[in-house]
Amino acid sequence: MQSYCGVPLLDEDGKMFGTICHFDFRAIAISDANVALMEAIAPLIRRITSGTTKSVSK
Repeated sequence: MQSYCGVPLLDEDGKMFGTICHFDFRAIAISDANVALMEAIAPLIRRITSGTTKSVSK
């Protein structure tokens, strides 16, 4: 893996329960627009999964 970008998925309490990520086996630049899109999608995924995820804390 040469390229990676991840955006956290946060539950209603602000606890991380996952990530939206992009990776590639080639070294590529990840544009600000792609990061912004991933950040815009994150709250939508939280709404869809609300009540179906449980944060794991140690």
